[in-house]
Amino acid sequence: MNKKIIDAPAFPPGFHQSLGHFHGLWLMFDVTLDYSIGKFLRLEHSETHILVAGMEFGRKIRLLCELLKHSDHPKKQQLVEQLSILQAAKRDAITHAYVASNSTDITFIYRSRGGPYEAKELRFTYPEFKEHVTTLIEAAQRYQRMLGAPVEELLSFANTVLSLKKRS
Repeated sequence: MNKKIIDAPAFPPGFHQSLGHFHGLWLMFDVTLDYSIGKFLRLEHSETHILVAGMEFGRKIRLLCELLKHSDHPKKQQLVEQLSILQAAKRDAITHAYVASNSTDITFIYRSRGGPYEAKELRFTYPEFKEHVTTLIEAAQRYQRMLGAPVEELLSFANTVLSLKKRS
């Protein structure tokens, strides 16, 4: 297969791949986050989906941290530590930003999402951004390992969302 390479000289080499990893992380971790909320609330998969549907990421992660603190999971402190790393990810600022860049630096320009209008910049050199993404991926992977949920259980949870639609 002949892949066409898109020229992006206004960005550091490798930036788009790292940005893809950043967004892919959240797509993959979101199911674990939702599953965890249901697990610690002792809800059925369908009830969990109903609860978390439309809930903002920040609210879900804060809820999960509190649930973990009150749980009897043997690694609850380590799980909360990994979630704290993910909370500091600047996820919304990066995801909903304009991107200004040159061949070495990336600036995410983001606007307030509530309250008075405000715009801010979040700046990274490419090595800093790549390290930021790696730190987040490693935290998500550690969380998933420590949680101990079998992959089959996560897949079952994810697929339950489809059966909810069929019941309507």
